[in-house]
Amino acid sequence: MKGSTEGRWLAALLLAVLASGAAAEDYAAGEAAWQRGEHAAALAQWLPLAEAGQARAQFAVGLAHERGQGVARDAATAARWYRRAAAQGLADAEYNLALLYLDGRGVEQDLEETVRLFRAAAERGHLPAQVNLAYSYEQGSGVEKDLPVAAAWYARAAMAGNREAWRRFTDLREAGVRPAVLPALPATAPEAPANGCEDGETGCSNDRQPRETSDHLVQ
Repeated sequence: MKGSTEGRWLAALLLAVLASGAAAEDYAAGEAAWQRGEHAAALAQWLPLAEAGQARAQFAVGLAHERGQGVARDAATAARWYRRAAAQGLADAEYNLALLYLDGRGVEQDLEETVRLFRAAAERGHLPAQVNLAYSYEQGSGVEKDLPVAAAWYARAAMAGNREAWRRFTDLREAGVRPAVLPALPATAPEAPANGCEDGETGCSNDRQPRETSDHLVQ
């Protein structure tokens, strides 16, 4: 009986590994089609994966609906897919969903939810989210105005190479604002490139003003 149970467990594990590999290949095929401008073909690859719960594919389907590429532009559908990916902790999805709440596109405008999502993505090391969270604190948008906290988030993004954050941090510092002390990011937060982004890199955030969308696919 024990051997039979172990055999079934190993068989299930093997099937899961094979399924995972196939899903990765399907996502990559969709990504290649997207890069060729074949957006409808990309969606055909991604939609089954998204419906099966793959966060990267859910984000990609949401992005296609938000941009109207390969499908009719539909911010409400984009929000639904971003929300599913965000529920799995995907920072790009949290960030793009925050922008939809900020503008009231496809969802009812909710500035407090915007800040909550910016914070969630920022704490995962998402640079545009860090800049936008800082901007929210600087302006008092969706959260009580707090310049020291704004300066602290600008400083964190600036240290990761974001030039817009550095400019805004410098402005606050010259105005006499001392940054607050923020808790350390989780050890699992992705590391940002120390020297910033390369010029022209798709999805790069260094030269972006607050509110820009994450328009790159998740690797």
